[in-house]
Amino acid sequence: MGRLAEELKRLGDVGLKAFIAASGADLTDIYRSGRSWTSLRRRVGFDRSAEGPSESILVSAIGRMLHVEDDLRLATWTTLVRDLPTDVSDVDPRVVAMLYVNLWGADRKGDSDPAAFARLAQHPSIRSELLELFDILDEQSHVLGRRLAAIHDFPLVLGARYTQNEALAAIGASSAGSPRRIREGVYFDRATETNLLFVTLQKADTDYSPTTRYRDYAISPNLFHWESQSTTASDSPTGKRYQSRSARPLLFVRATKRNDQREANPYTYLGPVEYLSHEGERPMTIRWRLAHDMPVELFEYAALVAV
Repeated sequence: MGRLAEELKRLGDVGLKAFIAASGADLTDIYRSGRSWTSLRRRVGFDRSAEGPSESILVSAIGRMLHVEDDLRLATWTTLVRDLPTDVSDVDPRVVAMLYVNLWGADRKGDSDPAAFARLAQHPSIRSELLELFDILDEQSHVLGRRLAAIHDFPLVLGARYTQNEALAAIGASSAGSPRRIREGVYFDRATETNLLFVTLQKADTDYSPTTRYRDYAISPNLFHWESQSTTASDSPTGKRYQSRSARPLLFVRATKRNDQREANPYTYLGPVEYLSHEGERPMTIRWRLAHDMPVELFEYAALVAV
């Protein structure tokens, strides 16, 4: 039996928050290697309920939600998971979609929100775990909850972290019925005239080829040096769009692609950026001005990679 299981057995059938406080473990310990609080409780015999039909999918999914810390998502998701509504017409569909892609991924086509909540209802232990986790994430949050309502009123919070799947859902480009997944660092949404720019600052040789190891770094807290895809010409439709003021770019930045467990890191949302100038092409080297200064720690890292 592992260390965490032995500690839980010693403490007794306590809740997740109490276990963390008493054991000194943190959430990354609980959710390491694809396990979860539910699977840990099952291991020591505190949860004897039958596993639901999609439990393996959900167990893996919960461990990928530890980055969520803004009240916009957590408060809404708490209500949805607790109540399992059959009608979500009074909830922002984009926030519902962000929960959907976290729990069920972006590969299931033609699904619906009621069907997804019906599947979740078959997993009472997972629902309880999610509610406990959301409460802890809310308590641990350092995000001030500043939403930029002027930008299409997207349900995005400045300084909060998002996966690509979540960001696509947040602008309405992905839903339960038609989830979307991308592999590139740029996504243009025609419906909202929005460019999503996803930047990884430290590009490891194992994750990026020489043609995709673009030089992206911070010049100052509100100026960012960015390289386009290697095939982008300045007079191409894509190149012109970067220079246009009609398609507003939104910048998402992360330090590295993977964490210590080799799982994908989420991106910090830095808000809208404005085109200032560019040099060259294939790739274009563009200077963006941020509407809001980068967080200090991220700026220091983003400036360091320029050296």
